[in-house]
Amino acid sequence: MICRGYLLVSLSRRNSVWYSVILSSGVFMAMHMSNEHVTVLAYINLFLCGLLFGLLFVESGSIWMVAALHSGWNFLQGNIFGISVSGTAKASSVFDSSFADGWSFMNGGDFGLEGGLAVTIVLAVGIYVAYRRMERSGMLVKRMQTEAMNAVKETVSAEQTEQVEQVVGNRPTQSSEEEGGFAQKTALNLDTLRDIEKQKEEAGVIVKEKPEAVSYPSKTVFDADYFQK
Repeated sequence: MICRGYLLVSLSRRNSVWYSVILSSGVFMAMHMSNEHVTVLAYINLFLCGLLFGLLFVESGSIWMVAALHSGWNFLQGNIFGISVSGTAKASSVFDSSFADGWSFMNGGDFGLEGGLAVTIVLAVGIYVAYRRMERSGMLVKRMQTEAMNAVKETVSAEQTEQVEQVVGNRPTQSSEEEGGFAQKTALNLDTLRDIEKQKEEAGVIVKEKPEAVSYPSKTVFDADYFQK
């Protein structure tokens, strides 16, 4: 709720999906810094885990799936298999597990599976799969700044209005150039679009009979409004 439900969504109102997911993942990692037996690899895995949860949250648009995944992971480790969860003491469990000596770099040792290389590999694969799914569905975009947007903020003229109409009515969601085999997409920030509509309305370019929310194409900009659909 703190890292994904509040922090990630709040950051996304004015920042890109990657900035929001990465910063919230850093906070998620920092929340485990006081745990016992923590290692450098454990910090890396906690950060990667935050990235995976963040991307899954954005892709699904639901906090419930991520919360269930996180809770299920902790419950299975601690209460079913009897493994230490992120350095916490073992709780009552159905089974009692012990790790082979000399393999702590792979299984995490006293910190638990989150401190091992095996989980690093699993998380890296999960992040790659989630990223590719979001890339193909058009959910990852770049913010676009245009001269038309800056012109509207200063003054609204007939010529500038035509530019704004073109930008708002025909926002590109995908460019013709490709880098690394993936199409690079662009989209306006939602706050900027709202500002454009407000400037046009105040200048009398458009008249709204009743207040209504500005409509944006689905899955073109990662923003908190995305989760209200």
